[in-house]
Formats: sequence, C-alpha cells, structure tokens
Amino acid sequence: MVSIHDSVIFDRERRSGTSWVKVRRRALSLALVPLSLILMGLGTLAMSIAVGLNRATSMAHVRK
Repeated sequence: MVSIHDSVIFDRERRSGTSWVKVRRRALSLALVPLSLILMGLGTLAMSIAVGLNRATSMAHVRK
C-alpha cells in the first residue's frame, strides 16, 4: 500500500526531476562552448607542431 506521504514525496521528486533535466541541458550547452574552444585550440596546436616538424625535417634534408 502506498501512503499519502509517499505519493507527495514522489510527486515532488518528479517535479524536481523535470527541472533537473532542464538544468542539466543548460549546463551541457554551457560546457560544450569551452570544450569546443579547447578542442579547437588543441587542433591548431597539433597542426602547428606538425608544420614545425615538417619544416625541421625538410631543413635537415636540405642540410644533407
């Protein structure tokens, strides 16, 4: 048997659950911005490192 108290608590949890989903979605969308920026920064870093390595190897080949 479910008591009235239990149903009230369940109703409250259900209501807070919907708001929690909204908060989570907002937090996710907010977290995605810096994450994408960090990923872009890492990508450019990797590209510059690759370019630098290519230049270094080509310079070494020229010296030989």
